[in-house]
Amino acid sequence: MNSTTSWHKSGSASALPGALSDLIDRVIRRTRLWRSEKRDVRAELESHFREGLDELAMEGLPLDASVRVLAESFGNPDLAATLIRRGKRRGRPMIWKLAFTATMALLGLMAAGGGYVAYLTLASPNPTVDYLKQLNESAEETTEEQRAWTLLQKSLLKLTPVPQTLSLLNPLEIRPQSPEWPSVREWVELNRPLLPEFHEAAHRPHYGFIYGGPDTAVFMRRLAELQNDEAMLQKLADSPDPLVPKLISILLPHLAEMQKAAWFLVLDARDHVSSQNFFDAIASLDVCHRLGAKLFEGETLIEQLVGIKLMRMSCEELRQIVTWHGTILDNATKASIASGHVFTMPEREFVPHLDGERLSFHDAVQYLFTDDGQGNGRLIPSQFAKIRDFGTVAPAETSTLNSLNQDAEMVALAARHADRLETLEKYDELWDEMARYRELPLYDPQRRQTGVILQRFADDPETKVRFAVLDILIPNLMYADQVIREAAMENAATRSVVQIARFRADRGTWPQSWDALVPGYLTTAPIDVFTGDPLVFAIDKAGNPRVYSVGRNQKDDGGSLAPIPDSGRGDRTTPADLIYFNAPSK
Repeated sequence: MNSTTSWHKSGSASALPGALSDLIDRVIRRTRLWRSEKRDVRAELESHFREGLDELAMEGLPLDASVRVLAESFGNPDLAATLIRRGKRRGRPMIWKLAFTATMALLGLMAAGGGYVAYLTLASPNPTVDYLKQLNESAEETTEEQRAWTLLQKSLLKLTPVPQTLSLLNPLEIRPQSPEWPSVREWVELNRPLLPEFHEAAHRPHYGFIYGGPDTAVFMRRLAELQNDEAMLQKLADSPDPLVPKLISILLPHLAEMQKAAWFLVLDARDHVSSQNFFDAIASLDVCHRLGAKLFEGETLIEQLVGIKLMRMSCEELRQIVTWHGTILDNATKASIASGHVFTMPEREFVPHLDGERLSFHDAVQYLFTDDGQGNGRLIPSQFAKIRDFGTVAPAETSTLNSLNQDAEMVALAARHADRLETLEKYDELWDEMARYRELPLYDPQRRQTGVILQRFADDPETKVRFAVLDILIPNLMYADQVIREAAMENAATRSVVQIARFRADRGTWPQSWDALVPGYLTTAPIDVFTGDPLVFAIDKAGNPRVYSVGRNQKDDGGSLAPIPDSGRGDRTTPADLIYFNAPSK
């Protein structure tokens, strides 16, 4: 009996010759099928080779030769494995094919999404322009002796703590007749030695505040020590985040202290008036007005608005003095008023300078976006989160889920946000549009269209996402412009009130119109910025005058102080008319 016949008679799955068994193993390894499918393929191949061996044995071919013939006729194992894989895939049920295709597509999307998320989250900014240096250029060109801030930072630290009375009430509502006055007067007396220092600082030619400079940190640390502010001391001790945009993280700790200094100067004037020392009262108010003008020289819009507030405080108090005491002011006091800052500050200086705001935005962009070297880039989620939450107090503990949700929200926003170039172009478009409308007078109907500019972000959710950086960082220049124009009008109105008081002191009677004051006392009548006409000069039944502006509703309400909605500040109110002079009843 030959070898082929003996194999056939003992045939079993395990009895395949080694060469054929190895060939099957090579094919199985390369098919990349499921385990159950590999078992089926192995069984099919073994059955195929057994049948082949049987046929060749019947033809009288020896076993070794039969194995060699079968192996050679089988061909390339790799190609066989590929054909088997394809055949299996084609033979699978349609539902399996659909499920497999959907799964692979989902995995592909997840992989692509994961890659894109990594692409967004792993990016970092590459700031290349020192906008802080540009912001400080004008101040650094002046000498220390010319800068008001050099002296102010020392004087402000010497102010004694504000009494509890002032912190609980509006200081401008406290007068010598108020029950709180004794404690206020005590505070004023304690701070009077600072008057020469404030006077000198107010008369220096330049504001001179250095943004982000070492003086600010020293001032803040000393202020925190004086106020026992442990939280601020800890914040100052912590290392600042080097990737927070520099110009939006500028600290202006002196603004609150400047307001306290203004309170002191106004209350000092009231104390002098109570003893009929009008000359020193006017001197304190003049210092207050000049300090406000110094702040108005600042490079940030917030400094300019606080400066306006200080100037308006001074103007209001000066009008009170000349209205009630104009007939008894001596010549020295009158001369002091006429040479004071209210009279000598040109109206053209009541114009905001907004270069600092533009620099701040461009500085923020270079920290919030990547830079491809061609002026473009994409929003970085982690960087945007820093400015979105800038200035807010984070909760003591944040859950992992909340943190993940916030991260996902930032990534989703960054994916939909406009690129760097488009963001800058949109900013310039809005800025130029607002600048064009700002040139118009407040009473021009076209100016009302400016409300549409920023309202777009409030009304269109898609725009708020696509230009979220603009939604947070672009200031409401129109409202700021209105406030500054009102301040210029108030300054002119204050000058006119002084001249009304002079007229009465000279002639013993009140003027009955602007014609009685022009040109002898005034060059021109003060203009109402809300109408373009002279301020209303109304005469009551007793022949006493009242001077007022028609106010933000641009409607003459007869000098009413009734509160009306302020269209520029949401749900806040403003007086119907702005009264500058109301002849005293006595």
